[in-house]
Amino acid sequence: MKRVLLTVALLLAGAALYSWFISTHEKGVENVYVGYKGEARLNNFLAAELLLNEVGIEVESQQHIRASEWLPPETDTLVMLLAAEIAVPEESELLLQWVNDGGHLLLLPTRDETRDVVTFLERLNLRLAREISIVSDASEEAGASELPEDYDYRLARSAWHRIELLSSAVAPVTLTDESGIVAVRQKQGDGHVTVFASGNWFLNNTLAEQDHARLFLDAVAGFIVPGKVWIVYDAAFAPLWRLIWDSARYLVVGLLLAFVLWLWSRMPRMGPLLPVPEGARRSIIEHVSAAGRFVWDNNSPASLVAASVAAVIHKAERRHPGIGRLPAEKQAVAIGHLVDEDAQDILEALMNTADDRPREFARHMKFLQKIRNKL
Repeated sequence: MKRVLLTVALLLAGAALYSWFISTHEKGVENVYVGYKGEARLNNFLAAELLLNEVGIEVESQQHIRASEWLPPETDTLVMLLAAEIAVPEESELLLQWVNDGGHLLLLPTRDETRDVVTFLERLNLRLAREISIVSDASEEAGASELPEDYDYRLARSAWHRIELLSSAVAPVTLTDESGIVAVRQKQGDGHVTVFASGNWFLNNTLAEQDHARLFLDAVAGFIVPGKVWIVYDAAFAPLWRLIWDSARYLVVGLLLAFVLWLWSRMPRMGPLLPVPEGARRSIIEHVSAAGRFVWDNNSPASLVAASVAAVIHKAERRHPGIGRLPAEKQAVAIGHLVDEDAQDILEALMNTADDRPREFARHMKFLQKIRNKL
């Protein structure tokens, strides 16, 4: 009875605990940011591409570009990151020639400010300077220095760099805030170059903030017929083999030649087959001597004596059947008559155990062999 009451009490306590938990704890939906998916995960400027599509501008994006391999027509606009790979002399010369022929180049700087990048900007009479005074994101404003007030922009994010003009002879169109120039457009031959101090205003997660989208549209097609817009959303770096070849081609050639010589030295020679030398052969005496030496070295001279005695008795049995069953004294007498030797000496040779002294052992074996040869 007590067990039943205890069980009922535990069930009631469990039901009360479950009811309390359900009434005090509610299920809720929590939003967790997992980042972009699909093309937006790889292309940080996909939102800018969709914006241009929305306003009717033909646009296409690609991950990398090398001026030595491909450039769009001179009537188009190229939006790209100013990466170290495109700033090397061979690539930058082709890129600037494309601008001089009428192309519009819009550059967004990257964090990798190499010597080639600095040299490329200096050819445009520009330099990126580090921003010292930090401007509040919420209150930052940028305006065009040579445009009416209608073209002021409110930007939600500040740039860490500002653009410096290296020559006062060039009069470009600039976009400034209270800390300096944030964008520059200047004519270059028959084309134009537009440089921004930062590309963070045009990323997927920032383009919809304040006037970022309007600034991007004005930069691409506000004052210039853009043609088709090409957005390069990643920096193309040279593969490792090309960097090694460019910096140490003579070392690579030397190592290849050394490898070829080593490979040639390891290759089998062509020509007539060399005769196979015949293996050295031993006489039967050498084999017998080697076998006897092995038995002697393994402390078994007694087995050699026993084998010789057995060989003598076996051969004597062929001349005198039944001699093997006789006592040792009669065996010695019978063998003595057969070989004309003293019976006592034969008895001692048949009955003596092996001697550890080499000389005596050899004398003993020699006498047994003598008897065997006479039988």
